Formats: sequence, structure tokens, C-alpha cells
Amino acid sequence: MKIKSLIGCIGVGLMAMSLTGCQLEEDDSGSDNGSNDGSGSLTGRMNLRITDAPIDSADKVVVVFTGVTVQAEDGQRVEYEYEEPREIDLLSLQGQTTESLLEEVELEAGDYEWIRLHVAAETGVTDSYIEVDGAQHDLRIPSGAQTGLKLVNGFTIEEDQTSNYTIDFDLRQSIVHNPQGYKLKPTLRLVADDDTGTVDGSVDGGLITAECSGAIYVYAGVDITPGDLGGEEVQPLTTKLVDTDATGVTEFEYELAFMAAGEYTLAFTCEADLDDPEADDTLEWLATHSVTVTAGGSATVDF
Repeated sequence: MKIKSLIGCIGVGLMAMSLTGCQLEEDDSGSDNGSNDGSGSLTGRMNLRITDAPIDSADKVVVVFTGVTVQAEDGQRVEYEYEEPREIDLLSLQGQTTESLLEEVELEAGDYEWIRLHVAAETGVTDSYIEVDGAQHDLRIPSGAQTGLKLVNGFTIEEDQTSNYTIDFDLRQSIVHNPQGYKLKPTLRLVADDDTGTVDGSVDGGLITAECSGAIYVYAGVDITPGDLGGEEVQPLTTKLVDTDATGVTEFEYELAFMAAGEYTLAFTCEADLDDPEADDTLEWLATHSVTVTAGGSATVDF
């Protein structure tokens, strides 16, 4: 390789999957720098899972993952390739339901710059796809087959500890439908599980208008004026659909999982179906509330 030199390759056994881990380092010399196993470097372990915030217009969103790469601050990369591609329906990962991408993999302790998810997303090939009204459509991920889905989020592997991280995949902000088909423009956030809490609550039936497409929008900070997806105003960190189709119900429940500790503004709208992630839309906000999330805690916000 011209840019990366292979400096170690180990087999890693995982529950429910198998993959091979290869450490790569940015290096133009092509020299062999040895492996972690014999270097005496301090190490820790990492679990990486994925979850999703749903989209209101699809029955399935299946992404085919083929591996994961992480890069340390010193430029060293560790790449894990699955022995077999893994098809994951992101719509099945709601609330606190997750799917494992890496399990108990050993990494050098320290700070890391980014994570890249390898995906199979070639145009005209049956790999990643979206299903709408029973019809299956090719899901195009720009540059996905070459560069994957990259999260430029720093994270830390603690010495002699297992660090648990979750990737929250917000499909409502990611799926774009145009005359050329369906495109996945990933909106991802990485959170450390130990630093997260949950927010749950209910929406009063009195706020549910006729043909309501209900959703909770989440913004970082207190007393934030909410904006739509893709607009010029403040962007939501994530969104959560509220099932408002049930009849005879006076309150409609929701749950926001894997929320990093901090202060947030929540806003409720019945016009989520009008929100185009690539346009500046004007939505009616029926109620807003501020909330503080604590690590390991659960807050309740009712609308």
C-alpha cells in the first residue's frame, strides 16, 4: 500500500459475528512497525452498537455493513472487516433496541478521532435498500461504497476498561427522495453509553390535530426556538416520531433513548410529514419544553 502500511493483523471472536482486525498506520515509508500484541502498549476494550430514530415514510431501511475502521489521534487506524456482510434493518432499532457492530474488540488506550462504517451501496446492485409501500428501492449512499459512513466524533478508550458507545442513526434527517431515487445522507451521532440518560413522556390528545403527523424535535440548549430539518434556523440533534394513529387514546407516549447528559429543548409538531430535510420549511410548533438529562437518569416531559 502506498499510504498505509500493515503493522498487525489479529483474529477477533465476536458473539453473533466474526471479523478480522488489522491495524493500519499512516506511513509513506512502507516499514513494518510491529503489532500491539508485542509492543507493551496499554489497551482497553470497545463495544459499538447502532440504534435509530424512525422515518415516517418507509417500511424498511436496510443498510449492508461490511466492517468498521477507527482512527486514533496519532494517525494509526484499526480496521475490522466482517467475514460476511451484515444486513441491518435500521427501522427495527427503536427506543433502546440496538444492534452490535463491534463487541469486546481490543484497542490501544487513548483518544480517537473518528469512526468509519463500511457499507455496501452500489447503484444498480441489490445491497442496501429502502422499502416503501411494499416496493423495494435501491438506496444510494453517495461515496458510501468507497468511503463508508464517517463519524467525525472523538472518543476515548480507557485503560483496562470496556468502553461502550452507541451510534444514533436519525433516518428522518438522512433519507432524501428525489426523481433520481432514494439517497441516504447520513446524520449520525456517537454517544458514550455511561454518559447518557433517557427522556420519556406523553403528548396530550388535545394537541393532536386531524391527520396529525406527530414528532418530537430535540435541540441542544435551553429555551431554543425550534427549526425544521434542513432549514436556516437551528437544527435538531435528533427527532422522534409519535404514533398518533391510535383511536380512543387520550395520551400518546414517546421515549428518547441514548441522550447525552446535558440541557435540551423539546418541541412537538403535527407537521412532521411536511418537513423536507433538503428544504427550508415552516412548521407549526404546538408546544416546547426544556429538560435536563443526567447520566444514567430518566426525565419525564409531558406535552
